[in-house]
Amino acid sequence: MTREQALNKARENHKAYRDADLAHMFKGGPEPVDSEYGHKHGWFIVGGFSFSEEEITGIPYDMHQGGWAWV
Repeated sequence: MTREQALNKARENHKAYRDADLAHMFKGGPEPVDSEYGHKHGWFIVGGFSFSEEEITGIPYDMHQGGWAWV
């Protein structure tokens, strides 16, 4: 698997994970299991490659918009 193929799969996993997480939070669905989506500590791991949220979505992280880091 090439890095580009892994990135495409990570994008699919990211969308599925976010959909499941929203269903859990707002529709009473089951809590998503991180390992089912290759999600670990904020990263998505596919085929030996790790991808950040920024790589997957293309949206740069901005700590001034309520991100996880507090300065």
